Amino acid sequence: MRAPQLLAALRRVPGAACCQGVAGPAAPRCCCRAQARWVAAAASFASTAQPQQLVTLRQPPGEDGGGGGGRRGSAWLLWGGAAAAAAGAAAGWAAWSDGGAARRSAAALERRGALGGALSTSPAAQAAVAVCAGGPLVALLGGAPPGGAALAALPDALAAEAGALAPWELVDALWGLALLGVPLSPRALEALAGAALAQLSCLSLYRAIVSAWAITLLAAADSGGGAAAAGAARLADAAWAGLLARLAGVRAEELDEAAVLYLLHAAAQRAAAALGAAPAAQPRPSRGEVLAQLPGVDRRLAAAVSAAYTEYVPFAPHVEGGLMPLLHTAKALQAHVAAAAASGGGGGGGGPYVRAFRGLNRTDADAAAALVSDRGGTLGKLRRSLSIGWRSGELLDRHQRLVNQVAFVLGRRLSLQVAQPADVDVLLPTLRTALLLVDDGRPQAQPQQAPSVDAQLDACHGALLALVRSRFAPPPGGFAARLAPGLAAAKERSLAQRGWCVVRLGMGEVEACAGAPRPPPGQRRGSAAAALPDRDAALAALLRARLA
Repeated sequence: MRAPQLLAALRRVPGAACCQGVAGPAAPRCCCRAQARWVAAAASFASTAQPQQLVTLRQPPGEDGGGGGGRRGSAWLLWGGAAAAAAGAAAGWAAWSDGGAARRSAAALERRGALGGALSTSPAAQAAVAVCAGGPLVALLGGAPPGGAALAALPDALAAEAGALAPWELVDALWGLALLGVPLSPRALEALAGAALAQLSCLSLYRAIVSAWAITLLAAADSGGGAAAAGAARLADAAWAGLLARLAGVRAEELDEAAVLYLLHAAAQRAAAALGAAPAAQPRPSRGEVLAQLPGVDRRLAAAVSAAYTEYVPFAPHVEGGLMPLLHTAKALQAHVAAAAASGGGGGGGGPYVRAFRGLNRTDADAAAALVSDRGGTLGKLRRSLSIGWRSGELLDRHQRLVNQVAFVLGRRLSLQVAQPADVDVLLPTLRTALLLVDDGRPQAQPQQAPSVDAQLDACHGALLALVRSRFAPPPGGFAARLAPGLAAAKERSLAQRGWCVVRLGMGEVEACAGAPRPPPGQRRGSAAAALPDRDAALAALLRARLA
C-alpha cells in the first residue's frame, strides 16, 4: 500500500485529522501534512507487520450510546499493521486495542465503515438480511412472519457469505433468526456464530451484546443432542466468554437501555441453562443467579443490570414481545437508511435493501436515535404505552379471557394453588407446572407455493415504514402476536431447564369445552346460567387429562 493510499484511508476515519484533503500551503500543520513522513514509514512497515498488530484510535467518548464528549478526536497510528488496519477501516471492520478510548474508537470505526462502505454481499444474502431485520416486526404486527416455510432457506443463504457480511448485517441476521425461531443446521450455526466470534472484539458494545444474546438463543434451540448440541453449546460458551472480555472495565454509562436489556435477557437465559437437572423453586432465575453470569464486570454496570432486573423481570409480553424488538429496530435504523442509499438510493431501482428500506430517511434515523437515548422522555413514553396497552388487553382480549377461565376452573373445581404471573399464563406451584395457552384456532391460509422474495421484502418494508411513521408507537389494537416465535420457544425452554413441566393448551380446546362464548354478566339467565356448570365440568375434565 502506497503512502497516499494509506493517507486517504486514514482520512476516512471518523474524527481523523481535520484537513479533509486540503493540500498545499493551506493544509494545517497539525494534521495529515505534518504526519506524511511517519505515514510513509508505516506503509513500508505494513508489508511485514502481522494482521493482529492493529492501530489504536483516539475518539471522543459517547460513540456507543454512553456518555458524551464535545472535543473533536483524532486518529494516531501507534504500532504496525497499517495496511491491514486501513483496509479494515475501508471495509467496515473496527481496529482493536486495549483501553476504553480504543474500544469507543472501535465502535465508531465499525459503525462508520459499515454504513459508508460499499456492499460486498450478493443480492440473495442481502434479501436474507433484510427479511431477518424486518421479519420479527411483520410477525408482531400481522401474527405470522413473512414467508412462512420459506424462512427455512434463510440460514443457508446467510451462512454461504457469513465472512463477507458487514457488522450490522451479521448482527441483524443473528437477531432476526433468533427472534423468528428459525432452526439452524450445525453448519449454518457454526458459520454465522464463527463469523460473529471472529469479530466480537471489533463490534460496538451493543452489537457484541446482541450477537452473544442471539448465539445463546440459537445454540440452545438445538435440542437434537449428541455432537451437534455439544458443538452448539461450545459456541454459546465462547460467545459469552468473549462478551465478558469485552465488558471488563466497561462503565455503566457506556451502555444504553437497549444494551442493558439484551444483556439482562441473555444472562437470564444462561442462568436457566446453568441450573442443570436440579429443579428450582421459582420458574425464573433470581437476581443473584443472573448477576452470577456476569463475573468481573464493573460494580456500577452490575448495579445497572440489577436495576433492570427490578424493572423488567418477570419479562412480561410487552417487554419481550414489544420493547425488545422495537429498541433493536430503532438502533439499527441508521444502518438500514445508509444501506438503502448505498444500494441505489430512494428510487425505484436498486437491490433488496432499497426494496425493504425505501422511504426511510435521516429524519427517521434521528427520531430513532432520540428514542434509544431517551431524549425528551421518549423511551419512558414508549414503555408506558406498551405497558398500558398490555394491561388493557388483559381486560379485553380473547387470550386473557380464556386464561382467567382456566385459572378459575383449576382453583375452584380442581382445588389447586394457582398463580398468574406476568410472564406465564398459569402457574401451578404445587405441581411445578406451567400452563401456556397457544392460539391453535386461527385459520392459516397457506399459499400453494412459498411467497416470492419481493413479496417478503415488501412485507418487511410495510411493517418498518408503519412503525417508523408512528414514531415506534404500538398500533391502536396492539400487536397481533404476543411474542415472536423465537422468544416464545426460549421461554418454554427456560421453564423446562429449571425443572418445571410445560403444558401447552390450545385456545380452541378451551373454547370447545364451553361450546360457545360465555354470555355477558348481565345476561346470565335461564338456560345460559344452567349450562355454566356443565361447561366448567368439561374444561375440568380436559385439564385433568392434560395434567395427568
